[in-house]
Amino acid sequence: RKFVQEGRRMRRPLVDAAKRQASWTILIFTLTYLIFNLPHCINMILWMITMNRTVEEGYYSYPGPFYDNKFMYAYSWNITEVLSCGLNSACNPLVYYCRMSAYRKWLNGQVREVGK
Repeated sequence: RKFVQEGRRMRRPLVDAAKRQASWTILIFTLTYLIFNLPHCINMILWMITMNRTVEEGYYSYPGPFYDNKFMYAYSWNITEVLSCGLNSACNPLVYYCRMSAYRKWLNGQVREVGK
């Protein structure tokens, strides 16, 4: 194994590159998860705000200002819980395909095998 001297310490460039690539992949998966689950978190926060305020205090009761729209009242939970989770799950294999060469080679081989 080749080592590269960097200042006073020795490091292995291939190991560092693999760690860097793994770190970026983890970051991409984390951001994907957060982006797709952010609507559900916002929906929960809005629901908690409207549930904890009463008409006597001068605020709206449930459904409140956020859910008085029929669309929001009927579909916001379905969209944020089901669709967001499904889209996140559908994006994961795409991230795998873009980031991991071994997975990409395996999947391309499977597609060629089915196409025969």
